[in-house]
Amino acid sequence: MSASIKSRRYVGLFCLISIPSLITLFSGIFPCTTTSIQLTRKMHTRQQFLAVFIQMAIAQVLGLDPYSGQVFRGQATTDGAPWERGNCLFFFWPQPKGINPIAINSNMWDSSRMCGACIAITNEFGTHLAVVTDQSTVGPTDLDLGKDSWDEVSNHHISSGIPISWKMVPCNFTTPIQFTNQKGAHPFWTAIQVANSNLPIKSLEALPLDNKSRGWVKLKRNSASNHFGTKCKPIGRSADLRVTCMNGKQFITKNVNLVYSEGQPPTMAAGNC
Repeated sequence: MSASIKSRRYVGLFCLISIPSLITLFSGIFPCTTTSIQLTRKMHTRQQFLAVFIQMAIAQVLGLDPYSGQVFRGQATTDGAPWERGNCLFFFWPQPKGINPIAINSNMWDSSRMCGACIAITNEFGTHLAVVTDQSTVGPTDLDLGKDSWDEVSNHHISSGIPISWKMVPCNFTTPIQFTNQKGAHPFWTAIQVANSNLPIKSLEALPLDNKSRGWVKLKRNSASNHFGTKCKPIGRSADLRVTCMNGKQFITKNVNLVYSEGQPPTMAAGNC
């Protein structure tokens, strides 16, 4: 039996499972998350939770792992979105030349970890490079393309829904990663965006320069605005930053300013992934 036939059968099974069965199933797969579900909440809230859980379960069953270089097959659609409009909020990262924006399925988006990831999209018109700037409600292996990406991939086709294959690839940028402080960042609220990375990063840590005895502090990714920070115990005005890439590479950038100011240029990191 082919993998695609198996996948369709698995997806079909999810459609036949009742809501109570789904809740029981997800309690076993995601015990920490599903314990927060209160069945007395409003129906639309329950539906939102269930939609996310279903996508996560389907992704697990289908073995969807964009970080492995796995090739996916799906459909391309378009919403015509420009570079700046997207949940990745790349307001301070200029669009790289020749790389156009796309949106990826919300589960594949992985709480913003895929922001800035480069995607090679292939179909009958060739292979084109794009970068993830947003999440979407498209199918598990589908992509929603910005206008320029759509024009390239579809050869200026006017309708939507064309078959594609795609995979994550290194961006091969020749410049370093850049760190940008989110607007409003100050010594008591750290908010750093990472951009221009050749691969998604696994973690970002800070060594506070005014309190090195704390050691390296792992910063938490805020998926709502694609930045790293802490919930408590502020980092201070500056810190050394340690990047760990998805491929295991590490490097440290010394004395990075963590306070936002108008017109402030990004800080160039000591390397790239």
